[in-house]
Amino acid sequence: MCKFMRTFSRQFSTLDGATVCQLISRLSQESSKIMLKALNKRMEYTTKKHSRDILTKADKAVERLLVSGIRKEFPEHQIIAEEGTEGVSKSKHLTAAPTWIIDPIDGTMNFLHGFPYFCTSIAFYAEKQAQFGWIHNPLLRQTYVAQRGKGFFFFNDQRMQASKQRDLKKSLIFVEWSLKRNEDHVNVAMDNMLKLLPIVHGIRSLGSTALNIAQVATGACDAYIQFGPQIWDTAAGVLMVREAGGVVLDPCGGEYDLQSQRLLATSTAELAEQLIPMLTQVFPD
Repeated sequence: MCKFMRTFSRQFSTLDGATVCQLISRLSQESSKIMLKALNKRMEYTTKKHSRDILTKADKAVERLLVSGIRKEFPEHQIIAEEGTEGVSKSKHLTAAPTWIIDPIDGTMNFLHGFPYFCTSIAFYAEKQAQFGWIHNPLLRQTYVAQRGKGFFFFNDQRMQASKQRDLKKSLIFVEWSLKRNEDHVNVAMDNMLKLLPIVHGIRSLGSTALNIAQVATGACDAYIQFGPQIWDTAAGVLMVREAGGVVLDPCGGEYDLQSQRLLATSTAELAEQLIPMLTQVFPD
């Protein structure tokens, strides 16, 4: 990925493309070692807000590694990270300041069970605009990279495009139901499932928001719907979809808000237009 990242935009003088490439590549490799080592033994875990909100020692270890590495290179930048290690902000409020947004392990439940669909997600924002995103699945050794205005690349610098699918009946849809399994969220999830199943090619729910969004960018799925994602889940992936020619919106059809916990990513605007009127809506707290 370094060849691609050397072209990283110079418009932000605090960033150098080669430095960013080397830094993120190295941190990603070191993070992968932590996760793969943890998979080789029975993992202990704690819970956060509820019994399905899982936290492992590896989550914190990966986050500490990423935060310390980024701080060393860019001490003046802000950092938002899911677990709030090393004194970084867990705030979901994004300012105009240069900001890194980190999810150390997205898909922790999959990680805990050894299901090979989890990743590290890293994004950089300036003036509230995504500048680049990096998602890496250590078990499958797959890397997804996007740069604002320069495209979306998968694996060995292969430039990718969204599927361009316009017909809902021919679409593979990814969903990820919120961890907040209160009655309202469960009812909305089931209602949308029942509406879509008779129409679409298929529906998949695989357990990692960041990777699901990236699949829209690669063309592996045609649309992704989620109510409840956090800023660190989506910050890298939304840039990938847009750079791949796809569309990211609020599920009601308005402009996407990174902090809204509501996401619709599709291969085309036409597909979004078919999906939006069908969806039962929920507005996470």
